[in-house]
Amino acid sequence: AAGCLEREVVASEANVVCWKAFGSSARECVESGVSGDDFCRNLSCSVDGESSCRRTSTRAPNGTTCGLKSVCVEGRCVAEKWGRWTNFTPCSVTCGRGVQQRSRQCKSVRCTAAQSRQYEYRLCNIASCPRELP
Repeated sequence: AAGCLEREVVASEANVVCWKAFGSSARECVESGVSGDDFCRNLSCSVDGESSCRRTSTRAPNGTTCGLKSVCVEGRCVAEKWGRWTNFTPCSVTCGRGVQQRSRQCKSVRCTAAQSRQYEYRLCNIASCPRELP
């Protein structure tokens, strides 16, 4: 959108799980030797300052990459069957920091209604809001 000064990908659904488990510095990570169904059953997260990943008790969100052209679906690693990402929505605010969202749809017959769509979010900074005079 015109006027955005800065854009960055903020969160995959997997990063949101990591944030909830370990705080805002946590990010999804791939732990050596953990892949496929094992990765999908318990999402791994890295936390700033730590050399190894931490495992969560939460399965990886549907659509999380678990191998070459494979994604997690209900705790299992399956061949990827996702459509293309939509364009990002307009910024949620006209000034100040806002959020944009995009999605893609599952094309697999294994998809249930709960896992039929995957979302990604990013921040957008539109011009600073005008200050109100006293």
